[in-house]
Amino acid sequence: MKNAVAEIRDAALTMRVNERAQQQQQQQQQQQQQQQQQLQQQQQQQQQQQQQQQQQQQQQQQQHFYEGDSKWWGIEPTEEIAKRFPKEIVPQGKTEKDDEMASNPMSPYWDDIEANMTKAHRQQQAGPPKP
Repeated sequence: MKNAVAEIRDAALTMRVNERAQQQQQQQQQQQQQQQQQLQQQQQQQQQQQQQQQQQQQQQQQQHFYEGDSKWWGIEPTEEIAKRFPKEIVPQGKTEKDDEMASNPMSPYWDDIEANMTKAHRQQQAGPPKP
C-alpha cells in the first residue's frame, strides 16, 4: 500500500515538474519570438533611416551641383541658369573675370601663365627638340 501511495505521489510530482518545464519552455519561446520581432523592427527602422539619409545626400549633391555650375565653372549663364539664380550672383554688365581681377592681383597674368603652360605641355608631348 505504501508503494502505491509513493508511486502516485512520484507520478504527481513528475507531472508537476513536466508542466513547469513546459511552461518555462513556452515562456522562453515567447520571449525569443518577441526578441526576434523587436530585432526585425529595429532593422526595418535602420533601413528606413539609411534610405532617408541617402535621399537627403542625393538632394544635397544636386543642390551643390546647381549652385556650382555657373558660379564655379565659369559657364556663361544662359537664360535658364540666370532664372535659377538671384541677380546678385550674376550681376549684369559685370563678368566674373572683372570680379576675379579685382580680388586677385595675379589675375592679369593668368592668360600669360596659361599660354605658357599649354606651350610647355605641347613641347612635352612633341618630345625633345630635333637637331
